Amino acid sequence: MEKKLSILIIFILIFAFSSCLTNDQKFDKKFRDFVKAPLLGMVYDHDNEPCSGALIIMDEEQGPLTDINGRFIIASLTRGTHKVQVIKEGYEEFTVSFDFLNKSQVLYLKVTSFNQLLRKIELALEKKRLKEAEELIARAEAVYSDDPVEMYLKAVYLMEIERAEEAVNILQGIIEKGFKEPVVYLTLADVFQYQLDDFKQTLFYLEVYLKVQQEPEVRKRIEELSRSRAVEER
Repeated sequence: MEKKLSILIIFILIFAFSSCLTNDQKFDKKFRDFVKAPLLGMVYDHDNEPCSGALIIMDEEQGPLTDINGRFIIASLTRGTHKVQVIKEGYEEFTVSFDFLNKSQVLYLKVTSFNQLLRKIELALEKKRLKEAEELIARAEAVYSDDPVEMYLKAVYLMEIERAEEAVNILQGIIEKGFKEPVVYLTLADVFQYQLDDFKQTLFYLEVYLKVQQEPEVRKRIEELSRSRAVEER
């Protein structure tokens, strides 16, 4: 009796499992067997924040803008492979191909803002990952080619690869554009002192720096340079 009961229980479990598989297959087929369906998508940035107001271009045709939560809906999209682009001012343009094979799928897209690129450049320079910095600078320039912060970081990169004259041209160009942050003057002084060995220009930019920002270490640096120059000229 117990053996028959065990066999019956096993049979019931097998039947239930088979039934579940059949239902799952039917459910899966329901969502995969379609010609056209709506597609829900979401755009977010590399800080995992939703990206609102981004233009969606699907297969070269202009689509909707993302809402405040970064969401969008393509009302009717055919089953198969598609190309989607995301465009927004201040962000790197993003393009990717994807397969739309299930009516329940959600398309997640990640874009990079200009400020996020700047942070990545700073980190790459700090870690001396110069090839990475070069690639990131090129990507940032594709978003904004004349941003003073990006230009400054490019000048630092050029200093690192010992292209001092190019770095000077960029830094002086930043000043001409009205970006007169103290760090720009100090960086110019560094280039002229440590790479171009130009005492006169070094002293000039250190003194300009002091007019903008008083710093004992910089004043001490000027005094040491002046003493060193006096010794050399004797």
